[in-house]
Amino acid sequence: MFESIASWLPAGLDSNWSNWLPGVNAYAVDSLVVFVLIIARITGTVLAVPCFTALLPMRFRLVLVMAIALIVAPSTIAHGTGQPVPSGVVDGLIACARELMFGLVIGGTIQLLYCGILMAGELIASVMGMQLAQAASPSEGQSVPQMSQLLGLLIVAILFAVGAHRLLLDGLLMSFQRMPPTVVPSTAELAELVWDHLAIGIESGLRVAAPVIAVVLIGNLVVSLISRSLPQLNLLAIGINLNVLGGLAILALTVGAAGMIFQVQVADTLSRLGLY
Repeated sequence: MFESIASWLPAGLDSNWSNWLPGVNAYAVDSLVVFVLIIARITGTVLAVPCFTALLPMRFRLVLVMAIALIVAPSTIAHGTGQPVPSGVVDGLIACARELMFGLVIGGTIQLLYCGILMAGELIASVMGMQLAQAASPSEGQSVPQMSQLLGLLIVAILFAVGAHRLLLDGLLMSFQRMPPTVVPSTAELAELVWDHLAIGIESGLRVAAPVIAVVLIGNLVVSLISRSLPQLNLLAIGINLNVLGGLAILALTVGAAGMIFQVQVADTLSRLGLY
């Protein structure tokens, strides 16, 4: 895919680094190229992972990318990549695009799982009659139900409490040992992984929302039967309040399990990528 795009570039770009950096040592040039590839992979991951979205300023994300790159670069450059370093500008751009795409897949698969949790919040808000209670979400760029925001924040808090952020960071660092720069999975493998995690994200969202949906539906059935038998009680007037109270109670009991589901899926994602 990237090779076909490269054919459109001017022919003058397809020259060795020595023509662009005359008088610079070849080892220094190779080290610089590897460092740029490291930055590309980390940038893709930080941009796509849900904890580092629009909630954090761009300057902070830039500092974070450079800090991780400076930590990873010495050992990666010392051990080598196992493959020839791109010797020309076009080859370097292709390798950089691949690294950026690989980083986006690492963070994007986690983002798909996180979107499944947000979907669970929307389902819960719908069955509890709270779908009209929406607020602007800077991370999503649109208005989402407050229940989705609450559930998303709770899941992120649980992940930080159990150390899932260290798991993700460890997987990113391990990726440079198991898959050094210029050594990334094929586009077909990455596309298949993203497609699988789209289904896994939906499945996780349904698993998180299922207990609340079941309790609310049972509560609606009980209230309906009682109202049909004793219409003078007018239970339908308080049915919505009962749905909200029951849903919040079940959510409080199951949110820990939801966090564990998300953590297991994150570990499975990193394992499928060969990073953990």
